[in-house]
Amino acid sequence: MGKMSLQDARHLSMRTGLGARWKDIQRYQNLSREKSVHYVVYSSSNRWVLTPPKLAKWYAWNSKQSAQQRRSLYTRLNRDKQTLREWSVQNMLRSPYPLTERMVLFWQNHFTSSLNKVNQPNLLLKQNLLFRRHALGNFRQLLHGIARDPAMLIYLDNDRSKMGKPNENFARELLELYTLGEGNYSETDIRAVAKAFTGWTVDRDNQRFVFRKDLHDNNIKSFMGKKGRFNGNHIIDILLQTPETSETIAKKFWYEFVSDEKPNPYTMRRWGTIFRNTKYDIRKFLVTVLNSAEFWSRRNREEKIKSPIELIVGTSRSLGLKSLQPSQIINICDALGQKIMTPETPEGYLGGQDWIDTFTLPTRINLMALFINKAHHQELARIPNLSFEHNKNWLLARKNINAIPTSASNRKQKLHALLTDPAYQLT
Repeated sequence: MGKMSLQDARHLSMRTGLGARWKDIQRYQNLSREKSVHYVVYSSSNRWVLTPPKLAKWYAWNSKQSAQQRRSLYTRLNRDKQTLREWSVQNMLRSPYPLTERMVLFWQNHFTSSLNKVNQPNLLLKQNLLFRRHALGNFRQLLHGIARDPAMLIYLDNDRSKMGKPNENFARELLELYTLGEGNYSETDIRAVAKAFTGWTVDRDNQRFVFRKDLHDNNIKSFMGKKGRFNGNHIIDILLQTPETSETIAKKFWYEFVSDEKPNPYTMRRWGTIFRNTKYDIRKFLVTVLNSAEFWSRRNREEKIKSPIELIVGTSRSLGLKSLQPSQIINICDALGQKIMTPETPEGYLGGQDWIDTFTLPTRINLMALFINKAHHQELARIPNLSFEHNKNWLLARKNINAIPTSASNRKQKLHALLTDPAYQLT
C-alpha cells in the first residue's frame, strides 16, 4: 500500500496520541498505514516518566487527634493531591510517547480509583506507575496486579473484607466493569468472588498488599459453573478464559480509538477472539485495532468528541503552546467534567456525548479563543507556517462549520478561527 494522505496521518496521530503535532503527521505521511501503525505502537515506551513526586508517608487517621493535628493532616493531604495531579499533567504535556500517556488514562478509566475516596496520594502514585508498567503490556498481568493494588482494594472496600463478612464491592465491579460486563454473571457469582477475595487486604504501615490467610474463606465456592476452594487468583484465571472478558476490553478499545457509536456485536466477538489468541497482549491487540477497516472507515472519522484532556493538553502539544500551567489545566478539566484522578463513580468518565452540553460547548470554544489570544509572539513563531488549507487539514477533523472571516488576514487570526470552530471539538 502507498503512503498515507495528510488526513490519514492526522487521523492516526489524533486517535493514538494527545493532539497531533505537524512533525508527526509528516513522519506518517512518508509511510504506509501498516508501517505507521507499527511505528506508533512499537516505538512507544513505558520507561519514560518524570521523576515521581515525594509524597508524605502514610499517617493513621483517628478520633484522638486534636483539631490542629487534623487541620495539619488535611493541609498535607490536599497539597499532596494537587502535587500528584500536576505531576500527571506534566507527564501528558512533556512525554515523547503520547500513546503511553493515553493508555495510562485509558486504564485509569477502566480500573477506576479516586483520590477523594482513597485519600492517600502515595497509593494513587503507585497505581499510576502500575498502569505505566502494563500500559501496552499484558492484560492478564495487569488484572492480577490491580487485584493486589492497595489503592484499588481501599477504593472498593476489599481491605475490610473477611471470612464471615465478605464485602461485595470489588467483586461486583470486577465482574461488571473490569471483565464480564453487565448481564453475564449472577448474584451467586458475585458472592463467590467476594468470598474468594477475603483476606486480600492492605498493610497500612508498609503501604503494600498483603494476604491474610486467617481472614480468608477457604470453603468450596461455585463460580461460573465451576466448583472449588477458589481464591482471587483462581477467579481471575477463570475470568480470562471467558469470551465475555476479552469482548469487554475489545468494546472499550472501540470507544477509545474508533467511535462513540455502539460497535457491531460480530466485530466485538471477532476482536475478542483475537485478543484471547494473543494471550492478552495489549500491544499486539492494539495493532489489530489500528489496522482494522473499522478504524480507517470514513464513517468512523470526524465524529469522536475530544475529552477535556484531549482538547486542552492536545492543543498545548499540537501547537507547542505553554501559556497554561498544570494547575490551570486541572481546573479547566475539572470544570469540563474530567476531574483528573478523581472520577465521581466507579464507572469512570463515560465520554462521547457526555462531554458536551449547553454549558461545556461554549466554554470549550471560549477556552480555545483564550488559548490563541494568550499565545505570545515567540510561541506563534514556532507553529509551522503552513497554507490555510494545510492548517485546516491539520487542525480540523472535518470541514469547518463556521465561515472563516474575511478579516482573518494574519496567522494568529486564522488559527483563532480554526480553533474556535465547532469542528475543532472533534477528532
